[in-house]
Order: sequence, then C-alpha cells, then structure tokens
Amino acid sequence: MEKREIKNKNLPYLAFPWALHIKDAKEFLFISGVPPMNKKGKVVESDVMGQFTYEVERIKEMLNDAGMELSDIVFLGITVTEKANLHENWNDFIKEYMKYFPNTPGPVGGTLRIVTGLSHPKMLIEIEATAMK
Repeated sequence: MEKREIKNKNLPYLAFPWALHIKDAKEFLFISGVPPMNKKGKVVESDVMGQFTYEVERIKEMLNDAGMELSDIVFLGITVTEKANLHENWNDFIKEYMKYFPNTPGPVGGTLRIVTGLSHPKMLIEIEATAMK
C-alpha cells in the first residue's frame, strides 16, 4: 500500500495531514468509537490525556489482532467533551498524539468534535479509526 499526503497551501499546518491518497490497499479495519472503559464498563482514567492514552492502547490491541499497526491507521476521528478543556491543553495533547503517530504522513484527522457529553458522564474523549494495509 502506498500513502501520499495531499497538501493544500491555503490551510494551516497541523500535526496530521488534511488528506491522504491511498493506493493498492487490500485490507481495511474500521474501529468504532473506543471509550475509556474497562471490560466492566467502568471509566478508567479521570483526565483527557489519560483517557486518550487508554483508548489508543485499546486501538493498538485491535490492530494487532488484525495483523496491523498504528502506522496503518489512515483516519482518526476524535470527539471530546467541553469538560475536557482541550483548547487549554492543545499543545500537551499534540505532544501525546505525536508519541503514537510520529510518522509522516500520519492519519488524517477527522473533524474534532466538541460535544456537551458522551455516553457516560466521566468520559471526556472517544476515538474512532480506519486502518488500511
């Protein structure tokens, strides 16, 4: 599979590409919104960075089960609550994001959705992903 970033000089640089051109992909994995919950349904982390890390680790497990890696992710959709205060922690969030997605091009970032709440009041973030290989 070949991934090529499509750049647009009229958009600002961010930690993720605005568009990816994928050629010759044979396998796809679609991961629905992953919550920061353990198998008993209990929210396991109390801040947005901890929840982000927990969710990416669960996504890594699903990728491994499919014979894939984080570098195979081509799309990452992130939904956060207003309580996450991501605008105040944006630089820290990008640093954590870059630990998991240091390669260029990384996954296309979906629209960052900021909502009033998720399915559990202690959830601050939920991540969905699409991987190709």
